[in-house]
Amino acid sequence: MKKALIACAAALAIIIGLWLIVLPEDLILSRINATLKTDNLSLEIPGFQKGPFFTFHAPMLRLKKGDTVLLTIGSLTGSINPLSLVLMRLPLSFSGNMGGGTMEGHIDLLHWHDRFAIAIDKAGIGQSALLSTLGLSGNGVLSGSVIALEKCFELKFEIREAHFTGAVYGLPIPPDLFHTVRGLIRASGNDLGIDSLWMEGQGLNARLKGTLKGRQADLTLEIMKDSSFVDRSQLLQLLERYKVSPGYYVVPVKGEI
Repeated sequence: MKKALIACAAALAIIIGLWLIVLPEDLILSRINATLKTDNLSLEIPGFQKGPFFTFHAPMLRLKKGDTVLLTIGSLTGSINPLSLVLMRLPLSFSGNMGGGTMEGHIDLLHWHDRFAIAIDKAGIGQSALLSTLGLSGNGVLSGSVIALEKCFELKFEIREAHFTGAVYGLPIPPDLFHTVRGLIRASGNDLGIDSLWMEGQGLNARLKGTLKGRQADLTLEIMKDSSFVDRSQLLQLLERYKVSPGYYVVPVKGEI
């Protein structure tokens, strides 16, 4: 028993030493960015500091793709499983603020392609790259999750109180007609599988589904309207050739977008 206690104490001392001495802050960040570099991603964490008991904190984290900021988290806090340091893994649990909402998650930064889950609750997306990559601007309140599955990522999200301007690439409907968007999307490399992208407006709903392989689209857009819809943009005239039945339109979205 005594030898076992001594061995446990020695192992604990080694693990603590790894955290406090062998793994300085700049080494942790450089190792993380070396892993992300293969996907043209990088992390900027100014003020990153280790805390006691395998914790860390920073006033801000920025995830970038090239020069584009994809994600900003404020008041970042988190912890590391100490046993992972011996196994040469880096699984983190973290939380922070995002656009007035919250974000929390779990990620192994050395194997992030297949070991992470992130949840977002009521975050403002006015400055988010999520909109700009779609060709949109505006604001809304985002809740959702991203998880790593075998060979792909799964994104579930809902945007409420949406006020969009611009034009979604390849779609013939103005985005300012919708106040709520819900989606289930799977991503693998540059390919997207859109299981469902549901958009709600006043008297007008739309559903997009299909695949995007690079910039090649094979999508179907369904548009449904009821008698309360006021067509100020002459949308229905433009969609007349896609009319299937009264109030129901099916628009193929195919080719390069």
